[in-house]
Amino acid sequence: MLLTLILAAAWGAPFISPHDPSLPNVASAFQAPSIRHWFGTDNLGRDVLTRVIYGAQTSLYMGIIPIALAAVLGGTLGVLAGYFGRKIDLIVSGFCDVLLAFPGILLALAISGRRGGRRVQG
Repeated sequence: MLLTLILAAAWGAPFISPHDPSLPNVASAFQAPSIRHWFGTDNLGRDVLTRVIYGAQTSLYMGIIPIALAAVLGGTLGVLAGYFGRKIDLIVSGFCDVLLAFPGILLALAISGRRGGRRVQG
């Protein structure tokens, strides 16, 4: 029930959010929770509830999109390996074995190190 409520709030954010999430109002900065601002306001006077609702959209997209992409890619590779068998199955299985042999954080560090991170100019 709670997940359904969060999904409905995230998808209906433009219709149910009481304020603009990025519009600053310095005059009402650091207000405590009230009837007008249920979660209060931040240092720029933006409504925290509105920002939470819009932030839920981003969080849901960052969770749903990678899972959907992995399901489509994994399903496609699995069907191809099962249909063609032998060599394709060996290649797909070997690729999966290599990916599963490394801890996820180590693989993420290797990929980000290979791509090159942003350098901070001092």
